[in-house]
Amino acid sequence: MVNELNIRVIVDRGHDEIVVTDDAGNVTSLKSIMLIGGSFESRGFYCVSAGSSADLGWALGEAYRYSRMSSRAEEGHLRKAFHQMLMWIATFFGWSHGEGIDPEVLLKRWAEQDKRKAEEESTKIKYIN
Repeated sequence: MVNELNIRVIVDRGHDEIVVTDDAGNVTSLKSIMLIGGSFESRGFYCVSAGSSADLGWALGEAYRYSRMSSRAEEGHLRKAFHQMLMWIATFFGWSHGEGIDPEVLLKRWAEQDKRKAEEESTKIKYIN
């Protein structure tokens, strides 16, 4: 099939190494990987991840930034995928799809929530000691 994309992922958990090879011959060594797929209609879902969660978070951020900066046609799909992902995350946090959460606003809210939680936890620790 001409439109196939073949990707091979080898996760060596003993050495914290992940090697990704594609059918174009590109070989990439990584510290984290996540593969997600789904079908809303049939409720089919697949998700597997391995490696460093911090590196994965960084990679997701870089992919989001790349999707917003790149003018290549295939990144249009990536941009739409991030939009959908953020809409679902917003729903899980109790915001409706209709609110149109801007990703920057969402990230700012999360940073503020993290800061409040850190302050609360530091206060709790002081009382324990």
